[in-house]
Amino acid sequence: MRLSIACCAVLFPLAAVLGAELPVASTKPLPEGDQGLAAKYPKDEGLDKDPNVIFVDGFESAATTGDLKKRWQTIQGGEQISIEETQDNVANGKRSLQITNTTRKDSGGALFKQMKPGFDTVHARYYVKFAEDFQQLNHFTWLMAEKGAPASPMIQAGTVPNGAQRFSTGLEPWSWKNTWDEDKPKWNFYSYWQKMKPGYGTVFKPKPACFAERGKWMCIEFMLKANSAPDKNDGAQAFWVDGKLVGHWDSLTWRSTNDLKISGFHLSFYRERSKQRDLPRVTSKLWFDDVVLATEYIGPRSAEKK
Repeated sequence: MRLSIACCAVLFPLAAVLGAELPVASTKPLPEGDQGLAAKYPKDEGLDKDPNVIFVDGFESAATTGDLKKRWQTIQGGEQISIEETQDNVANGKRSLQITNTTRKDSGGALFKQMKPGFDTVHARYYVKFAEDFQQLNHFTWLMAEKGAPASPMIQAGTVPNGAQRFSTGLEPWSWKNTWDEDKPKWNFYSYWQKMKPGYGTVFKPKPACFAERGKWMCIEFMLKANSAPDKNDGAQAFWVDGKLVGHWDSLTWRSTNDLKISGFHLSFYRERSKQRDLPRVTSKLWFDDVVLATEYIGPRSAEKK
């Protein structure tokens, strides 16, 4: 496994700070709210059978962390991952996924889903809840294109990707500060692509800013669309919070060959060890539920649990 993301937690905004030319946010319409696949399947029941759906996991079949290996290719930080059955921390059904980070002890945990041989457009939707006393994180959820569709995330921090080998984008609630109370995190894209300036990725910030919330379930969805040909700059990325379109960028040239497909999804709670040195020993918790990967807009569950 060649996972190397630790150093970029501190340095990744440099591309924006040093004047990287970012594509202008798109004004093209995209579906929102109940205009997606989930609207046809109350409480997501039967959604996994839809021909546009790649993968579904509500963690209902996972009685233990070991059961996750049946559906996910890689588990990182397994000691920080568990199955939750306390109903306040379950968005739908009887179970959710809990990931923790204890400062000065560990870096959190993650699951990785391989999508082989890959796709040109992928939507990732999930529900997430941060505990009321959640502190901070450095990296979160990613869609990745990697030649050969490996079974583990292959990020190479600080390296401009070869458009025939890889590109990736992460949707992350990020802040410069070490605790949530010092600076409430904002949802941003952090992207690695062949047109980025040298440095630690490109940050795409929506306007107005969209802040993450603690103590409540949020429906998060993001989309990564590859350009249709090497000489076309028609790639895109977008994200939604609770069914509302928050950020959308197009005119992106992610790849230099159509052979490179979007092939991995990283469900991650990562906190860099070096940023924990001066913090007290506390444990932060978050919960994921109802993960869906599809080739079209998914949207929030219909007939939401009250």
